[in-house]
Amino acid sequence: TTKIQVEESANDQTIRFDAAGVEVAVMTSARVSVNVPVQFASYTTTQRNALTPTNGDVIYNSTDDKFQGYAGSTWVNLH
Repeated sequence: TTKIQVEESANDQTIRFDAAGVEVAVMTSARVSVNVPVQFASYTTTQRNALTPTNGDVIYNSTDDKFQGYAGSTWVNLH
């Protein structure tokens, strides 16, 4: 099994995630950086419409085969 190690640094407000000794993600108060592919939640259009989204949410719509973001009270295609 792969273990994930989480390190928190109080002086620079950084959290690092390591898996099997390899840094896979870094979170700061302003940014999240990852060194591996990111997988977004996948929903059909019907499932998406049942969500209670907030501005900035991002999903993959498997009905439309599109990445979508929620902005200004509507879902918009990101490509």
